[in-house]
Amino acid sequence: MRSQSSLFLKQLFIAFLGVVFLLVLVESGVRYAIRNTRLLETPVDIQTPAILLSKLNYISQLEGKKIVLIGDSLMFGRSMRDHGNHQWMDHTLDTKIKNELRAKGKEINIINMGIEGAVPADMELLLDLVVKTSPDALIINTGLRSFSKDFNTGYGLTRIWLRDFMYDAESSAMSTVLPEDLASRIETTIKNFMINHWVTYRLRDYMQWLVLETTPRKAADNVVDKINSYLIGNEMSIDEKDLITMLKAKKRYKSITLDDGDVQKESLKRIVSKLNENKIKTIFFYGRENPKKLKKVISEKRYKKLLISFENTLNLSNESIQYISPKEIAIPPDYYLDMVHVNSDGYRIYAKHIVKRLSQFN
Repeated sequence: MRSQSSLFLKQLFIAFLGVVFLLVLVESGVRYAIRNTRLLETPVDIQTPAILLSKLNYISQLEGKKIVLIGDSLMFGRSMRDHGNHQWMDHTLDTKIKNELRAKGKEINIINMGIEGAVPADMELLLDLVVKTSPDALIINTGLRSFSKDFNTGYGLTRIWLRDFMYDAESSAMSTVLPEDLASRIETTIKNFMINHWVTYRLRDYMQWLVLETTPRKAADNVVDKINSYLIGNEMSIDEKDLITMLKAKKRYKSITLDDGDVQKESLKRIVSKLNENKIKTIFFYGRENPKKLKKVISEKRYKKLLISFENTLNLSNESIQYISPKEIAIPPDYYLDMVHVNSDGYRIYAKHIVKRLSQFN
């Protein structure tokens, strides 16, 4: 009986060692892949602390010059996929800028940190983190849409967890504000430890949002919804989706005020102040609206008034910060996918303007 028990424990120990060896092997392979591929340059919607830490550590460890892009869905670029371009990752703004610079004989690391639906409050917190990675330049997109009253409540964040996220570039580690109750504190502490020290665990979120673009459970629900819509025959066409987008845009542009004390306006002012303080070369560019659709959601007079107020809020006086206004960017209506998002040719036009401004920093 004792010998059988001893044999069982020995087999269990061998199995344990086998699992540990396998985990170490996988971890080593993942670390090697991260060091020797451009995987973490792939645009991924930053939805979790693990994804954000992966991006920040990658930027921090890059050699050579590096430019970081901060912005919303226009910067991110996935709208091209939603309108039929399944090779959209080859046509995003970061890729276009890199191609423009390469044509001029310059090889520079360009990292896209665009976040779907990001507003100035999100970008301010993201800026605080990105600055710690010592970028050579920043490119930030913004526009009037973010100043709708829809985004003027509470902290004004679309990613509330950003408020509690802290990053130490020297140790390549993150931390978060711990909950008050003991069970949640223990759970959060363990999760943070795994994210910081287990790269495979950290990369799980990255690959999940890269491949599924959501959580597994939500992805399964989406598949069921699409099957039901197909069987019932009520799946929305692109035109119907565009109509809904236009109605939302009309509602949001109607509620824009840019009053003093507006959450997003104050965040934008602090962004400019922090950039001035850190003396980081920065290009702001306005995500110009589709001129054909713009006149359907807001009057020309009101739009011009809001635009003047917006540009006064920027109040750029430092030579290290430049602004590309919508008046400088001429994008043909056919290059638009909806109100503000553009196709590959639209991004090429943005890239040319940005690279031209970048050359003025040298």
